[in-house]
Order: sequence, then structure tokens, then C-alpha cells
Amino acid sequence: MRRTSVAAVAVGALVVGGVSGCGGDPKPKFAHSADPSPSAVSSSAAPADDLAPPEMPEAAKAHTVAGAKAFVRYFWRAANYAQTTLDASLVASLASENCTGCTGGVEFVERVKKGRGTIRGGAITVGRETVRRLDVAGQVWMAVTYSWSSPRQVVDFPGTKKDEVYSGGRGTNRFTLQPVASGWRVALWETLK
Repeated sequence: MRRTSVAAVAVGALVVGGVSGCGGDPKPKFAHSADPSPSAVSSSAAPADDLAPPEMPEAAKAHTVAGAKAFVRYFWRAANYAQTTLDASLVASLASENCTGCTGGVEFVERVKKGRGTIRGGAITVGRETVRRLDVAGQVWMAVTYSWSSPRQVVDFPGTKKDEVYSGGRGTNRFTLQPVASGWRVALWETLK
């Protein structure tokens, strides 16, 4: 099991991996769609100019078990949007600056954009989720563990020498969610398997 380290979080290691996990390099880099029924947002469904950022559903703002699950699904819709459009600002806004996995995913997308590359495939499908309540300094945080799967992902840069191919796969991740006024924020991301 790979653990992520986040100095500002006084909670046990808990989080999700896929964007790069807090402290590992799981593949693919950014692709999760967290719906309980397997479905994913395609990375090549429409030109980036035609896509609007996903809106956070009201359910994902609730400080409840159901709200935590809805937030994780929303986070991965935002991550799929980031990889499709190469605009990771929404994902960055959903995570603590101390979540190294989240930061790694944002940096990955920015690197591809800076290199004038594209990302095809790799949209992550989130499966079964389980939630555990955590008491952190008198606040109720949530640890959401979920399974994920992803098809092959190709990062294509101009020319052919720097292209990257990730075979896809499946695994289990856990996010530790911190309650904030707008709903939740990913404080810690852990790749479990």
C-alpha cells in the first residue's frame, strides 16, 4: 500500500489515487468519473472549446455520507474535464494545496498543455464507494474509499519522441475530505491498490 503524506492533515492516511496519487505515480494520470454505475466522461467526446466545466451538484455540497460520495464523483468529472480541455483550474479549486496527489495531477495537465500536447482516453470510472466518518479537531471529515478503472491513455506531444502511453487498469483509492463552506475539499489522496 502506498501512503500519501500531507503535513497539514492530522488524520490517518486516506485518499484517492488516479491523478497521480499523493506520492506515487499510478497510471493513468487524470481520469476518473465517479458514478456508482460504471460510466465515464470521454476524453475525446467533443472539441475542448465546446465543453463547459461540470457544475457541482447540490448533493456534493452536503456534509453527509451521501454528500461525500457525490463530491468524489464530481471531483472525477472535473478531472476528466481537465484532461479533455487541459484546464485543471477546477480540480485545483477542489483540493487542498497540501494534497500532493491533486497537485501532481494539476501539474501533469499543465505540463501537457505547456508542451502543446493532447490527452486521449483514460477516463476513469469510479465504482463502489464506502465512507467512514472521521473526527478531526471537532469537525466531521469523511474518508471515501472507492474502486476505479480506466482504459488506455495516450498523451500525444508534437512529434513522436515525447509521447506517453498508459495501459489503463483498475485499483482502489481513498480521499480524505475536509468540510468547507462550498462543500468539501480533498485534503489527502491515498492509493491503496
